[in-house]
Amino acid sequence: AREFDDMWCCCGTGMEAFARLPEHVFARRVAPQPSPPQLYVLQYVSSSLTWSEAGVRVTLNATELSRRPAGEPLSLSLSVVSLSEGFASKVFGVHAFHVPLTVVVRISAWAWDGRAPSATVNGEEVAIAPRARELRLTREWAPSDVLSISLFPAFRMAGAPDSRPRYATLKALFYGPLLLAALAHEHGVRRLHVPAERIDRWLADQWVTPVPSTARAQYVSLREAAAGVERLADKKRRAWVHAQGRLSLRSVPPLPPTERPFGGGGTNGSAAATWRLQSSLDGSVYFEAYDRPGLYLASQETAIGGELKLAATPTAFWQRPALNRARHGYSFESVLSPGLYLSHYSPDPSLNSADAPPTLALSPKEATAAYADASSYLVSAPTEQPPPLAFWAGRTPGAAEGGLLLYALNEVIDERYSVYLELVDYR
Repeated sequence: AREFDDMWCCCGTGMEAFARLPEHVFARRVAPQPSPPQLYVLQYVSSSLTWSEAGVRVTLNATELSRRPAGEPLSLSLSVVSLSEGFASKVFGVHAFHVPLTVVVRISAWAWDGRAPSATVNGEEVAIAPRARELRLTREWAPSDVLSISLFPAFRMAGAPDSRPRYATLKALFYGPLLLAALAHEHGVRRLHVPAERIDRWLADQWVTPVPSTARAQYVSLREAAAGVERLADKKRRAWVHAQGRLSLRSVPPLPPTERPFGGGGTNGSAAATWRLQSSLDGSVYFEAYDRPGLYLASQETAIGGELKLAATPTAFWQRPALNRARHGYSFESVLSPGLYLSHYSPDPSLNSADAPPTLALSPKEATAAYADASSYLVSAPTEQPPPLAFWAGRTPGAAEGGLLLYALNEVIDERYSVYLELVDYR
């Protein structure tokens, strides 16, 4: 198709189909007497329906799976009230109208990938046949009746729709109905490192785990605290950012709040400017890349310093008060090489320190104030936080490429991502 020259009806109806999804939460059928009307629940979306022909008002409440922590079920609750109930109770004080109705709830295929779904009415168990694709319940519904259903998501893999051998290792990963996307700064498919003899079992071996609450509390961004930026809000100060394994100091503007309704997701820059600040038992700290779990801020240290990069083995630091005592914040001194600090100071007069890449640097004999300024940082709120449902995959100690950070695809806002993973032996 030519971008500006071709137009088909599906260009419009494709978008229209998604806009019409709310119209198809329910389907209705008035059966011949004496059979009761039939209501089909097709989507797991909180909604309500007033059905005049059947004389009922139906309320469906559903949890949103991508907004719940991993391990929690998708929960549905459905209640049915006679349309006569409200008028009669208000005018005559009459309550508890019963209304005959058959409710048919669709049971998705993914609901059988793990723990079997369960259902109750007013707390009493309702049997669901094994591998059934629907739950059918006919009864005289009272206003107090509540049908509750729990569907338990599990992981499953799907291959690429291509039979050529070179694509045999490509897999898409689902959690229940949700397609998971791996954040990726580079173009192409992300690689997931698993032992070759366990590739078929890697999900069962827990190679995919939820991002723990302890990690969520450790995410930070490192921002400059040098002279001249004191009056800037934290979010306007430049931050440490990694790209292709290298470090730089860049401005990372946040997305407008309207584009981040739940506080999760962001951009390539906001993900790359977020770090997990972890503490060791001896009090030292180290930095793990937010979107490359298992890779850490590291340096090939020499007597005068070293270049910073991402590596599987971290460099440990002491978190000291800022070298520039007039600034709030911290400086980070190498544990193995005392006197070397994280810094973007440059001794080259032709290169402004503000534009120098961050390194592990030794304090110079001169220009110590400039060095202190360029070695002082604020530990501020992270520029990105994972949504409630987020996973680490293949976070294998020592894996050269690190692991993956996975979101539900609908949580990705403006990050580069891959929905196909290439399973490779990590050794």
